[in-house]
Amino acid sequence: NGTIDYVVDAAMEHLFEFSSQVPGRLVTTGDINYEEFRQIDLTVFAVDRGTPPRNASSIDDEVLDGALFTVDSSGGIFIVAPTDREVRDEYIFTVTASDNNPAIGKTFSTSVNVSVTVLDTNDNAPYTVGNVTSYTMIVLENASPGTVVHGSAIQVGDRDIDENAAIIFALSGQGAEAFVVTGTADTATIRVSEQAELDRESK
Repeated sequence: NGTIDYVVDAAMEHLFEFSSQVPGRLVTTGDINYEEFRQIDLTVFAVDRGTPPRNASSIDDEVLDGALFTVDSSGGIFIVAPTDREVRDEYIFTVTASDNNPAIGKTFSTSVNVSVTVLDTNDNAPYTVGNVTSYTMIVLENASPGTVVHGSAIQVGDRDIDENAAIIFALSGQGAEAFVVTGTADTATIRVSEQAELDRESK
């Protein structure tokens, strides 16, 4: 009686099935195209082998880029594909638990709305606005320390959020010691350093 069989609604058997290796894991059996399937109402059943058989659980889930959830017989909700906060940061769906008693010919159910928030991880590198890879800047010789290098406002961004999007600016390479870089959240500015003695004739 404790053995659980998992069953997909017959209308969706051409798209989904339960894994034979991992009990309760729902996997796709065909391609799911967002342009074709904007939303799928999927019902799954966990049925015991008792007499009479009892079954429970269904999940109405929105489909986006193949990211789906499944629910097991105890009500646990699992993801079956990776999520990406930069693509979508929240999923809202309904989980329904129902019984089935053939002896009385009635089914009773209860539903709960579930909201899943996808938290951010630091999985994106900073980028320059417009994907610029090089800049040409000018500064007058004998410029005093702290002078802003003309054309040095470098705009950057990061698809992550909060502390994962914090950017630290640094200079490297030949001549870097003559300058310092300071930055706000999204703009870097280069200035003449306190120790620099800029002389065009010497360098």
